[in-house]
Amino acid sequence: MIDFVRRWNQKTEIAVDRVVTWVGLSRGKYYEWRERYGKVNEHNGWIPRDAWLAPWEREAIVPSSSAPAILQMARPGSLASAFGSRLTSGLVSGLSRAG
Repeated sequence: MIDFVRRWNQKTEIAVDRVVTWVGLSRGKYYEWRERYGKVNEHNGWIPRDAWLAPWEREAIVPSSSAPAILQMARPGSLASAFGSRLTSGLVSGLSRAG
């Protein structure tokens, strides 16, 4: 858009503000874009990296237990976490008997 406005301004000598208005942009938006023109897009926040996690944090995010996934996601203090070991052992023993 910046190149388009500049090209028509140079070819016709029509004021930039008039070309911007004809295109349908607000003057403020055009000048914001012109200020950023040619610059690399930069992210506003920190980008997390795998190396930033301590081993215990990685283990907390992805538990390595054999419990079903629904029990691994249970909040501490919830019924699923309180009865998780009983449910897991019951499921495993029930599966081993069925198979």
